[in-house]
Amino acid sequence: LVQSAWVAVAALGMTVIIVAGGIDLSIGNTLALACCALAWCLENGYSGGVAVLACLAAGGACGLLRPSRRSGVR
Repeated sequence: LVQSAWVAVAALGMTVIIVAGGIDLSIGNTLALACCALAWCLENGYSGGVAVLACLAAGGACGLLRPSRRSGVR
């Protein structure tokens, strides 16, 4: 149950995005990158707080770059 909790949180977030009309499938890539940053930090001995900050930074960086990529395509 604990292992699937993050999948439920991501699914809830995607549901909100789809209901709001902003269907954006790249959020899965952002989630995967953020989770990889978290796992890398934890595996290399960083504290949990630092790992969470790295996770948020990776996700935030992707979030900042995504709108610019979308507007460049249009």
